[in-house]
This record gives sequence, structure tokens and C-alpha cells, in this order.
Amino acid sequence: VAPVGLASAKSSAVSAVQQRAGWQVPLNHKFPKKSGTVNLGLFSNIKLLPKIYRLLQAIHQDKKRGILPVADISHSLPGHQIYGVAVGGLGGGTIGRGWQGDFNRWQLQPGQYTYSRVGADQFILTVRKGGVTVLQEVLCSASIPLPKAWTQRLDGSRAKYRALYPQAWTTYHYPEHGLRLRCHQLSPVIPHEYEHSSLPVGVFEWRVENTSAEELQVTITMTFQNGCGEATDKAGGHVNKGFVDQRVADLGVVCGVVMDHRCEQNSYSLCIAAAGSLNNNPVAVSRHSRFDPASGEEVWKMLQKDGVLDNADDETPSPSARAIAAAVASSVVIPPGKSAQLEYALVWDSPCVTFPGSKELYFRRYTTFFGARRDSCRRLAYTALKQWRSWGEEIDAWQRTVLYDPDLPEWYKSALFNELYVLVDGGTLWLQSDGPKPAEAEKDESYTEKYGYFGYLESHEYRMYNTLDVHFYASFALLMLWPKLQLSISELFAQTVSQVDEQRRKMVWTGEVRERKGAGSLPHDLGSPGEAPFSKINVYALHDTTDWRDLNSKFILLVYRDFFFSKDKRFLARVFPACKLALEKAISQDTDGDGLIDNTDEPDQTYDAWPVTGASAYCAGLFAAALKVMSLMAAELGDPNVEDYAARAVKAEVAYQERLWNGKYYNLDDSRSTNHDDIQADQLAGHTFLALCDVPSFVPPQNAGITLQTIFENNVMKFLDGKSGAVNGVKKDGSVQKGNLQAQEMWTGVTYLLSAAMISQGMLREAFQTAGGVYNTIYNEYGLGFQTPEAMTEKGEHRALGYMRPLSIWAMQWAWVSRRERGLSSLQEAFLADNSQQKEDSRKRRMQTYASFGSVARDLLLAQRGAQKFKEKKTSRVSLV
Repeated sequence: VAPVGLASAKSSAVSAVQQRAGWQVPLNHKFPKKSGTVNLGLFSNIKLLPKIYRLLQAIHQDKKRGILPVADISHSLPGHQIYGVAVGGLGGGTIGRGWQGDFNRWQLQPGQYTYSRVGADQFILTVRKGGVTVLQEVLCSASIPLPKAWTQRLDGSRAKYRALYPQAWTTYHYPEHGLRLRCHQLSPVIPHEYEHSSLPVGVFEWRVENTSAEELQVTITMTFQNGCGEATDKAGGHVNKGFVDQRVADLGVVCGVVMDHRCEQNSYSLCIAAAGSLNNNPVAVSRHSRFDPASGEEVWKMLQKDGVLDNADDETPSPSARAIAAAVASSVVIPPGKSAQLEYALVWDSPCVTFPGSKELYFRRYTTFFGARRDSCRRLAYTALKQWRSWGEEIDAWQRTVLYDPDLPEWYKSALFNELYVLVDGGTLWLQSDGPKPAEAEKDESYTEKYGYFGYLESHEYRMYNTLDVHFYASFALLMLWPKLQLSISELFAQTVSQVDEQRRKMVWTGEVRERKGAGSLPHDLGSPGEAPFSKINVYALHDTTDWRDLNSKFILLVYRDFFFSKDKRFLARVFPACKLALEKAISQDTDGDGLIDNTDEPDQTYDAWPVTGASAYCAGLFAAALKVMSLMAAELGDPNVEDYAARAVKAEVAYQERLWNGKYYNLDDSRSTNHDDIQADQLAGHTFLALCDVPSFVPPQNAGITLQTIFENNVMKFLDGKSGAVNGVKKDGSVQKGNLQAQEMWTGVTYLLSAAMISQGMLREAFQTAGGVYNTIYNEYGLGFQTPEAMTEKGEHRALGYMRPLSIWAMQWAWVSRRERGLSSLQEAFLADNSQQKEDSRKRRMQTYASFGSVARDLLLAQRGAQKFKEKKTSRVSLV
């Protein structure tokens, strides 16, 4: 480990490629546009008033019971243009840090956010020349209330922020003092690493360069309030404990303050710490364990006087109605032409969590390594200060392949990594496997037992864990980077298929009272932080998802893709029985016997306010794709149903072409509604999964190319001049379908999966133009980075901030890598290297399966039909759109 201390001012050079990478703005930046929240417009339709009333009634009932509503449409989140890379690892909570230098979004309670900009949480710069303080200011340009005595604030035009998750850099220039600063922020979010990646820690490494001809004494002080800006900060009883540890292995001296924060539920501790030495050779660290954050006067004056703190400790519990804060400082004397490193850790310890719907005590993943007594802050700080260099090297090595690829646009490199924020800052929860388990938990060395329960919210506003219809898109990121977590999630869903929950609930959309979870159906989600996630599943109650037409097919496709990537046959054997049950249920939803699943007249899939009727391009396509992979998985395991699955797959393939193909694209559905021939951007979702897994599709290659070109020309290029992604639905003339709320939205994650399909089809220009419109709209025009919404409209309205679906940009990377010489093998090696289970290439077996069973099934089908062209059955059902 390199020592903290002096170095040449030129020794920290970063390559030009790395300097270009990421999202970059000056700290005085003003975004050209401001988004509003989607105006649902529902009150204008009298038919929808009962649905709105039932939804508001359900929200009111949750609040009355003291439970955070699953989705509160009466209080949609505004799009504050302030967020940046958050601090923290996977599943231990997060503390957000904005691009202007403030700390501003907190998730220390599982799945619940506090949106506070705490003025006392800062870095303060003090510069002295010849024993005189010549500069002291807060290194934050945000317009937020500071402690009263802190009178100076940064000029944002002199600083620049760069984000490349999980790292961020801020540079500051003071030419009048010959001083340059660079703050490097890092959290241990490291692919294929399942220990350090779970730690609730972050590191701030400051590099201070003296380019002047004079010696400078520079002090950087980190201050932090005990709490996260909530009312509990002033509840009283909180304690700050200063510490200094000498001769810490490879560190020298660590000085810091542990802040114990008492809550009625899920108490936690915070800690700030700095590494250095006590003898000013070369870095002196000091602390002040307690000050009044309303004033901040004592800390400010100490620093102005001589650039150090007084090492005073006060462990008296805080009084009611007053918050307390702490400070740690590092001071160094820098000769002309030299530089120094100053290192700080921000950590927290919230090992045990409870939920309103359960009496059980859950343990976070990191307690496997640090214990669950809430006394780990100091050890976490030591670990962060000791390991951050190696963490950074691992992160740089992982990202290097993308950053140095000359064929990838710079915006894409930024989007690819920065969208990963939601895996950590998405209300994420990672629990030990020895906590409460679902009733039918597997016992045969499952990934769930080894790696625990991992969950992330559908959205900051839609508080449901691992929402299956959306995770279908987002899960590419988990599978490519933390595949064992993705396989554990698939195992969790497999365990739910046969489960029944007879709790009776009123459905918001129809008003019907239905059971919570039916047998044979996949749940919409794995629960919410307002109940008992992983135990009390399927909290979603807008519709009865037992009747949904996409969930079962999506689960089957996820299982096959996970197996295709992992080559783990034992995993496949564990979950395949659930796939069979799920397929039985899906087959029963083919109401006219044509081989395709049929939608009802109500919204019954991920577009939960956009109804389709009969066979639809989206759901029938997912079903046809699921049949394809079921035959492959059955062949892999020697299941006797393989011929039946293959025959059904061919039947569905023929019906899909004959009922939905119109020569240019696949119709929205095969009903008689006036919008049955709308162009849906997401119509090839099932085909895309097959293409990405190297499975021959039910969509002929030429049809796929024609369809994608049609979508590009209409949903992309005719929507806001082709600069804002793909709108969900347009009429056949290319005009936006405004008869439905979701049809007229651009869904960020759907656009990224569409772009992945284009890459697989060789349409590279179209793919990157389509996806680039999303990135530019979200990050550069509206300033919604690190809170990417589900949807944007023509009017600049957003819906559902902090959404998981945009992680589907990793499907683009999957498609891109698959085009390379080695294909996905470079990504699979990290998983296979430490996977002791049998590794075999099943590609040959897959192709043999199609050669043997595909032709037989096709012959059987043609014989059944007498080689006659299938006569399309028209129904009298009319879509509600």
C-alpha cells in the first residue's frame, strides 16, 4: 500500500481516454430544460374515475396503518437536477452525493429514502501561507443553507465534476494561490466480487497540488451531521465518539468519529475517518467530535486560526431539539511543485433490519464478514482506507475494455457504467441467507443459500423488490457483473411458482376481490419494504397478476438465458420444474387454441395501463420464445416433454407470422380495434432474448430487420426529431398514439433493449442513435442522471424516478460483445473460473435438438393442418384503448 504523503505534482496523471470518460459538468452548470411530473390526465376520463378513487383509497389506508405506500401517485417525486454518484456498496444502504458537492439522498432504512440536503455535511478547504490563513471556503456550490458561521462558498465556475460509476472526480482550480485539488470518490462496487462489494463504505481521496513558488499549508476538513436530515436528528440521545488509532496495519494513524444514531426502528451508526500521522510528517490528522451544525462557529474558527482541530471529545448524549455534528481534518505542508494525498472514509453500520410486516430480524450481507453487533464502523473505516487502491485498480481493469474501445461512442461509455447506480442506490437490499426463508426454500446448494437474498426496487417511487416484468430487462447487468446474484434471484422466483397466498385484496383496476397469489403463476414482485420482502410476495395490487400474460414467459426466458451464460446444469435442474409449471399456466391462456397466448381486454402485462386483445405482438412473442427455450432446456435435462415443447414452438411460430405480420412489422394485436395495427417499439422483446442467446428465433431474420427499420423510421425518427429514444406506440402513419398514456411515453429501458436488438441485427448506426437520444435527454437536457425515470413524454414530463429498467443498456453491451471474436466467453470466464459445477458447451446439443425435433414437430403440425394455410380467427372483442 502506497504511503500517504508527498509526491511529485505530475505523478497522478490520468490517461486522456480516462479523462474523457463519464458524465461531466462544471459546478455552476445550468441545465437547458426542467422536467415536470407526468400529468396522468386520468380525471379527464370519467370511466377511469373509479380506478383513481380505489388507488387513492389504498394509499390512504397504507398511510393510516403507518406503512409507506407501494406507489403514491398523489406525491410524485420532482426531478431535482442535483444528483451524482452515491456512496456505498451493494445492499447495505447508500448516501447520495450530488455533483455540486453536497450530500443529498439517503437510504439507510431499507427501501426508504430521505431527500435531505444537509448543510453541515461538507468538505472545507483551508489554505495558509506564512502562518496566515489566506483562504477558507466550503467546497460545495449548491444553494443550500450552511451552518451560519460558514460564510464562504465555492465559485462553481472554478470546478468540474466527472462521474463514471462507481467513481467520481471533482477538480478545483485556484490559480491565484497556485493550488489544484482533485477529489476522487470511490465505493467498492466490483464485478464478480461478493464480499467487499457488500460493504457500506466510501472513500474520498484528495490530491492537493502546489503549482506556486511558495510553500502552502493545506487543510481539508470533512464534517458530518449525526443523522440524515430527518426529524430524528433532533430527537436526542445520539452520541458522537472520537477515536485515534496508531499503528493501524499499513495505515499509520487513523483518526475519526463514530456517530451513534438511535431510531425507533433500525438504528445505525455513521463514521468519518482520516488516515495520516500525528507528528505532521507529512500529514497531520485531527478531530472535533461534536459541534452545533446550526452554527458551526467553533470548527470554522479553529480552522481559520491554525488549520487544525483540537482533538476534543464529548460523548454526552445530544439533547432533544438539537442536532450534533462531527469533524475530522487532514493538514499538510506542501513545498512548491509537490503534491500530497489526503484520505477520508465515510462508513455506516446498520447490520440488522426489521420490516413492518414481520417480527423477524434480518441481517445484511456484510455482517457475514463484520458481525451484527453494530460496532463495526472503525473496522469498516480501516478496511476502506487500506483497500481503496486495490478496489480502484479492479474497477479500472473492469472498465478498461469498454473505455478503450474506439468503436463505442463516449456517451455510451458514460451511460453504460452510470446506469449501474440503481443496483446500489435503488433501495437495494442484500440479506444473509440464514434470515427468514420462503416456505419452500431449496436445500441443495442453491445460490440463494450461498449468497443470500438480493433485492432492488422497481423504482424509488414504485416500492416493490425485483419486479419480474421489469427485472426481465434490467437483469442483464446483474448476470454480466454479479451472475451469482442473478441466479439466486431466479431461484427465488422458481420457489414461488407453486405457492398460494389466499389473502383477499381488492384490485384497483377492476374493483374485484382476488387472492394475493395463485398457483402456477409467477408473482409480480418479491415484496415491499413496507411488509416482509422475500416472505410476503406479490404486493402489487393494481391488477390481479395471476392472469397476466407476460410474467410466466419472461421467467422461462430468464432461466434459459441464465443457464446459457452460466453453463450451470445443476442450477437448471433446480429451477426447471418451476418452468414446467409456469408453462402449463401460460398454455392455459391460449383461449382459442391457435398456439399463441391471448391477452384479455384488460391491461395484463408490463404495460399495465395499455390493454391489448387476443394475440399480441408483445405477449405472443414472449410466449413463442419461451416455447423455443423450453424445448432446449428439456433436451439438456433429458425431459420427456421435449417433443411436445418443440411441436408447440413450431405451431406458435407459424401462427405468429400468419396472425400478426403485415409485411412491415407485427401488429399490436389481432383484434378489430382501430389501433390493432399500431407500431409498438417493444414488439420484438421475445425475439431479442433469443437473438442474444444465439437461439434461432420464431421471427425470420428478414422480418426482424424490416420490423426494426420500421420502428426506427416511425417510433424513433418521428418522435422529437429522432433525438429522444423510441416512443412506445405510434399509429401506422408514424404519429404518436395519444389514446393511451403509456403508448405516448418513451420508456428508457425499452429503448435500450430495442437498441440491443438493432445491434444484434447489425443496425449499429440506428442502435446508437436510438439509445443516444435517451442518454442526452436524461443526463444533458433534463439533468435526471442517477435518477433515470421509467418514462418521458413529448412535453418533457417524467414518471417513476430511479427506475430499474434502464439497466437494460447492458443488453446492448451483451449484443456488442457477442459480435466480437471471442463473444461472451470473455464475460463468462470470471463466473466459470470459480464455479466448481460442471462446465460444458451446450451449443452443439441445442442445434441437434432443433435438427431432430424441429423438423418432426413441423411435419406433425403441417399434417394436422393438412398443409393448409392457417385461417385467422377474428373475434368480436374490441380493445379499450
